[in-house]
Amino acid sequence: VCVPCGPDEIAGVGSDACEKCSPGHVREADDFARCIPCPIGTFANSTHQCQACPPTQTTMGPAASSKTACGCAVTEYLNRATNQCQACPANAVCMGGRDIPFVSEGYFGLPVP
Repeated sequence: VCVPCGPDEIAGVGSDACEKCSPGHVREADDFARCIPCPIGTFANSTHQCQACPPTQTTMGPAASSKTACGCAVTEYLNRATNQCQACPANAVCMGGRDIPFVSEGYFGLPVP
């Protein structure tokens, strides 16, 4: 009796069991025996498909396994009020991801009104 594999599983010809794809990987659309990593800027969602990060956000590499891996590119910061990535302010250092800007050496920060 042949039993189909789940949406996040693969099996080669003659296999007697299904294998789960690694986190951040999905089954290739036309190949039930191969898992592929989600490309940069996407993550593997709960339906085992690569889903795009929110607008202006990306991932630091391929094979992101959840939406929490989405963030800003280096030289940008996540504006938490708009949930959008923005260019790093002058005299600041932005590491990307979900981090806030750090004040550059020789400067100090003032509270935002």
